[in-house]
Amino acid sequence: MISPSARGVWQEIDGHLRPFVARRLADPNDLGDVMQDVYVRIQSGLPSLRDAERFGPWVYRVARSALVDHGRSRQRQRLAVGEEVAGGLPGPTTDEDDS
Repeated sequence: MISPSARGVWQEIDGHLRPFVARRLADPNDLGDVMQDVYVRIQSGLPSLRDAERFGPWVYRVARSALVDHGRSRQRQRLAVGEEVAGGLPGPTTDEDDS
């Protein structure tokens, strides 16, 4: 269970990060997924943070990195879908009987 003080810290971080991330997403439906990724990265990277005074800038760098990775993932998905569609379309047909 998370303590009330820790919950307050996470809520404050969320209040700053959520609008920051939302402004940089093409699809607002992706906000929850990207935020979850950001929080997982923060939680797993926290032990390696060397300078607690740099926590704020570090959190935004983590968010930017998650946004870049999300954009790359979306691009790969679009390319894969585009290739499937292009590969699955029948080519032009010629009906020699109509000549």
